[in-house]
Amino acid sequence: MTAIVEKANKQQVKTAIDMMFAGISSDPTSMDSLKRSWWQRIMFQHLIGPRMFQSQMDSFVAVHASGSADILGYLVLQYSGALAGTFDWALRRSMIGQEPNEDEVEVLRALLNHGLDWLEEHKENPYFYFGLLSNSAPAIKAVLEEEGMWLPDYQLVQAVADGPLAENPSLPDDVKISIQIAPDFRDRALQLMRMDYVRPKEDSEEDFADDLDAIAAMHRATLKSAKLYLIEHADEEIGFVQQHLWKNELRLTYALKPELWGSSLERGLLAALPGQLGPSARRIRLRTFSSEHLEASREIVESLDFNWEEAPWQRWMVSL
Repeated sequence: MTAIVEKANKQQVKTAIDMMFAGISSDPTSMDSLKRSWWQRIMFQHLIGPRMFQSQMDSFVAVHASGSADILGYLVLQYSGALAGTFDWALRRSMIGQEPNEDEVEVLRALLNHGLDWLEEHKENPYFYFGLLSNSAPAIKAVLEEEGMWLPDYQLVQAVADGPLAENPSLPDDVKISIQIAPDFRDRALQLMRMDYVRPKEDSEEDFADDLDAIAAMHRATLKSAKLYLIEHADEEIGFVQQHLWKNELRLTYALKPELWGSSLERGLLAALPGQLGPSARRIRLRTFSSEHLEASREIVESLDFNWEEAPWQRWMVSL
């Protein structure tokens, strides 16, 4: 089967949105809240969604080369600063827990190739990410590898606990957190984020810096909806924490100087932060940026009754 990829027209955008609501999406849970409200669903299907996909984003569909009108898959691209990425993508059936057949792999490859070529020709974003569920089929990830994409060490593992924690102390001595004005602090936060990574011996300084630039470009988009706090010890900056409340869940993502990973100071900080930033949260989700940091701090995190989970979502990247 030969698939042709083209810019989605008005009717094809409508079909792609209908597919999303039918669960044919890279992340079906993202549509759940819209499904529960009939009026929000109607607004998204007939007004907000079409406007987003045709005016604010770029949407593509794969169709039969034979001329059939059936959509074999879709790809919707969004943009934020230096980053281009997938808002959503899908083949003609849900891939959740499914292995794609050869035709579906071909469609995915055609969509990705066309999207990357289009970005290089029409946009100036230096980085592109492709989002997918962590448990996606190996055949899907193999297509990404064929296109030179790589999986960054970026929030791949997380720790979760019921709130409130059994321990609820004050911050450790000489440690303070101070809320920052997000737009003014974003660049500084991204610099502090880099301390959460230690250069692997096999990587050159240049390659390591390039990888961190890509991760920073990806993370910048998340800073718009979060509260940011600078962490200081004895008036020295030692890291930052990013707070996001979602329903009854407190989500904390933080970076810390490597020499403090696994320390009593870090344990005291982690024990105190939920009470400081989300005392009524029923669920606490803790993330570092790098897996190396979380592994180094595993013992103290477990001592606070957190449990480990694989992050549900992966973002594969490539430089354009």
